[in-house]
Amino acid sequence: MKWQEIQLLRNSKYSSSENLKKFENVFRFDKCAEFERPHSLEKLLAGERSYNAGNKYDTPPYLGEWLDHAELQKVSGTTRVVAIGHDYGPTDSIHSKIAEHVVSLDLVGTIFDSKVDWYYPGQSSLVMIMSKETYNYYYYDLLANHHVVDVVKKQYFRE
Repeated sequence: MKWQEIQLLRNSKYSSSENLKKFENVFRFDKCAEFERPHSLEKLLAGERSYNAGNKYDTPPYLGEWLDHAELQKVSGTTRVVAIGHDYGPTDSIHSKIAEHVVSLDLVGTIFDSKVDWYYPGQSSLVMIMSKETYNYYYYDLLANHHVVDVVKKQYFRE
């Protein structure tokens, strides 16, 4: 993983650096990286260093089927690491695509409306996948955010 200062990783004429800056102001991420499939997405998002140990992967080979245009963001000096996707389609379709992987890995997926996405705003929805500890840390920020349209998680998480 090559971490760098927060920036648009896919800079096109449709990207919005303003939306990225607003997102960073809320969640205080300071580093980003291109997504490289780890052996353990669960360990990576828990901030563990052993996320590439072992021979088996805990996610399917082609991540774009459920987490399109994936990237990573983190807060330096903490274990808060999130996978960000920019998925197309209605919320229920995105929910269905990510639910199987999020629930099986004991992670949480948050789907934001397309207005706040910085990659094709208005056309793709921002998806943030995180550990349950990171979700609990951001719980009140997410609860207060009127752009959150769905949360995908096991039912025993905080409601």
